Amino acid sequence: MKMSYDIMKETKNKGWSKMTIKTKRDIEELLSSFCDFAQYDEKGAKHYLVFSDKERSGDWTLMVYRDGLITAHGRGLDYCDEGERVLKREEAGKFVWKNRKAINAVIREKRKVTTS
Repeated sequence: MKMSYDIMKETKNKGWSKMTIKTKRDIEELLSSFCDFAQYDEKGAKHYLVFSDKERSGDWTLMVYRDGLITAHGRGLDYCDEGERVLKREEAGKFVWKNRKAINAVIREKRKVTTS
């Protein structure tokens, strides 16, 4: 299921800086408010969040395009995924849950920067 870019804009959550992924509801909040805190790539017309891939010692990039398409891509010193993997909403939720520790670390860092 794709997220509508318009719906994402309408459901902006100004409390993202207090967010910590602990429940499935937190995952839905993160995905719904993704554009509030993720960086934006004008050329690719997508919001993205980079976080550690502990299993493969590299980084994951989670991306949400303007049309709501959700993708993930991994890259490290010894590997680079061939392309972006398209995730259905449910798959994206499982992906976020599996990587919540690394995503929470990025959110905490962003919180430090914005409150400094």
